[in-house]
Amino acid sequence: RSMYSITNLLFFFAFFHNIGFMFDHGTEAMTLIKLGTSISLCGQYLLYGLGGDIDDGIQTYKTMIPLFTSFFLYDLFYMSLYLKKITLVYKVIIYHHIALLLSLAMQTTDSYPIMAYTYFVGEISNIFLYTHYFLLKCSKNKQLIVRFQKLETIIYIFCRSVIGTSIIIEISNIKNFGHSFYYCWFPLYMMGNIWSVKLLHQLYKKNN
Repeated sequence: RSMYSITNLLFFFAFFHNIGFMFDHGTEAMTLIKLGTSISLCGQYLLYGLGGDIDDGIQTYKTMIPLFTSFFLYDLFYMSLYLKKITLVYKVIIYHHIALLLSLAMQTTDSYPIMAYTYFVGEISNIFLYTHYFLLKCSKNKQLIVRFQKLETIIYIFCRSVIGTSIIIEISNIKNFGHSFYYCWFPLYMMGNIWSVKLLHQLYKKNN
């Protein structure tokens, strides 16, 4: 367990990313880091968080903390150091990372189960998002790319808009809920809906 720490994960991300740079595939390596992080967070939730007990939910979130914290910190470092221009998309990502790190610092443990579930839902959609992006970079199979784009759009809209709405409603109905997470999550929820519309628009343009 001592190997599973924020510091060690940061070193691993940096090591793996720099191997990618050595072979002139830094972007692809970063995408694999994102994809691996999303898959691992979903795996942690499925392994520890399905018992339905609040203590299970609290422990699940605590288990997820080192991984998502180290990833957010490394991604912020990557964007500040390697990107030549911080576009609107990256500004949204920066807000996303900082907001969720702040909510980690401010929330009480009673809210950990719903926070763990929120991460799980978000990372499911990210798995397909990052896979599609990786295929665009590395695959010449256009049919496979188009299929993943459709799958990405469906999964993303379902997770971010449909399930995201139910999470907002659930959070609003929880008494004594620390609202720092609510205020952090609501803008991210709106961003998810905006990005859902953009994905639909991209898919429409691709097929018409």
